[in-house]
Amino acid sequence: MRDDRTDPLDKLLGELADEAAGGQRLPAAEVRRLGQRRRFRRMLIGLAAMTAALLLAAAAIVIVRQQDTDPSRPDIAAPPTASTAPTAAPSSSPPAPVIDADDLPSAEDIVWDDTIAFTRTETEDGPMPCVERPSGGVAAVAEVRGDYRATDTELPHATVTLLQYGSVQEATRAAADFEQQLQDCAATEQERHGADVRGSEVYEIALGETGLHYTETIVPAEGNEDGWFRSLGVHRVGDRIALVAFEHQALEYYVAHTEQEDEGGLPPHPMRLTMPTVAQALGEESASGPTSSTSESPR
Repeated sequence: MRDDRTDPLDKLLGELADEAAGGQRLPAAEVRRLGQRRRFRRMLIGLAAMTAALLLAAAAIVIVRQQDTDPSRPDIAAPPTASTAPTAAPSSSPPAPVIDADDLPSAEDIVWDDTIAFTRTETEDGPMPCVERPSGGVAAVAEVRGDYRATDTELPHATVTLLQYGSVQEATRAAADFEQQLQDCAATEQERHGADVRGSEVYEIALGETGLHYTETIVPAEGNEDGWFRSLGVHRVGDRIALVAFEHQALEYYVAHTEQEDEGGLPPHPMRLTMPTVAQALGEESASGPTSSTSESPR
């Protein structure tokens, strides 16, 4: 503590008191205490004001953030979130060209035997034999159809349908569905015609990488009427499928299920003669003639 007798402040206070009539001076220590008290009070007020300002700013920030994320406000978009879904890598190979009518075989490519020539006719709307689900239960991205009839007799009648799918996997599923329809063909024809339908055996022969599956269904003649002979073949090349159907009406017709004419002189089944050319039109690089069993079936 300072000594009032030697304190310069005390000396100044004494001079001020002498100049003021009847003035009463305070000790220097008391004056300093009062000054410290006032400075401390001002400091507390400043700190309180600063704290209040900080609290108000924090509250304002919280309110603004809550408003920005309020889902009830249509004018506020939700903040973007990082997607965890995997992104497909861009394909480096161009997509395969879509099939069109130019891919259909010519009339010369449809082979029955040496005695019948075909003519390309207008596309017909009727169903193909044995086919209840035209695209094999899978949506095709492209489909073309061509109809061919014997030039002089209108029968036999051939139909070629080419389908393209979005992927090889989809085409594989569709081909399996068509093959199942071949298995069910006899029941389908029997329900359609109400006759004692025979046949419907499915033949599987080598052709390209996936093979050729075809069936032959016979609707017997009633009385003096001719019977119907129907055959449907299915062959897949990558993401494409070829459906070839033959339809004929006659009392009887015999054919060999061999690549070449058999020992008895029966010609090969028309499906074996026609499908390799159709497969080449779809891009089959090794569509050589098929070989299989030598079983025979009347047509």
